[in-house]
Amino acid sequence: MKGLRELRDNVSLIEIVATKILFAVLFALIYWMWARSSYNEGSAAVGRAISAAAIFLLFVHYWRIQKYKKERFDEMAEQNLKRCDAICLKILTVFSCLIALVGGTFAHISLNAAYMMGWAIVASLLFLSVLRTILFLIMDKKGV
Repeated sequence: MKGLRELRDNVSLIEIVATKILFAVLFALIYWMWARSSYNEGSAAVGRAISAAAIFLLFVHYWRIQKYKKERFDEMAEQNLKRCDAICLKILTVFSCLIALVGGTFAHISLNAAYMMGWAIVASLLFLSVLRTILFLIMDKKGV
């Protein structure tokens, strides 16, 4: 019951930021379910389990954010999160431009670019969610 006791404790901003990694992983799994070309009997059950986990995580995350907003929050951590978001937005812009450039190039030479572009976008979202958490941990630890 230690885990439930910890959920009743104060909510930290790092918990809210790190939860985004789980959302990125679940999104990658959902995309895998949509993009695959094979189908078997267990696929529907796996899809429902992934969807249920995502919906449950959304409700828990919303509940934790509401609890965080009611508590006093660290203004320095909020500023560090805004800096991390600004850095990740710039990186996402570069990734998006590269994906569009590569996709356009592959379309001219008749390769199946849409499939690869989809996985590149999902991988970049997963990478950025991890990078955002690491950057936030570093900035928050240094007290920048």
